[in-house]
Amino acid sequence: MEKNLWLAWLQMRTADIRMMVPTYVAFSFGMLVLLSFGYDHVANMKWQTAIVIVVVNLWALLINDGVIADIAAGAEDMDPTFEDTALGREYKKAPLALFRVIFAAGAVLFAIAELAALYR
Repeated sequence: MEKNLWLAWLQMRTADIRMMVPTYVAFSFGMLVLLSFGYDHVANMKWQTAIVIVVVNLWALLINDGVIADIAAGAEDMDPTFEDTALGREYKKAPLALFRVIFAAGAVLFAIAELAALYR
């Protein structure tokens, strides 16, 4: 892949993950506050709240998994001059598949915890 296109693609995908992580953290924190202090307000809207929880966690999972998959694929498309650098060698060794598993497990566990708090 041409070097500038490769760099632009990686920059775009890392911008996606930098957008998604704070958004997901803010949603999870907001849901924690809502379920802790505003439970009476959502008691009559449990199934609607459950749908929001599932959709947002699925959305976060799909976006982050796609980003990590694209970043992992980028390791295969490195320019040969970059591939021979110390940074290029470290990039190829990064455990990106493990990061995908960790985030997937985290998203599923967060959804389960939020649903358990909702249906306490």
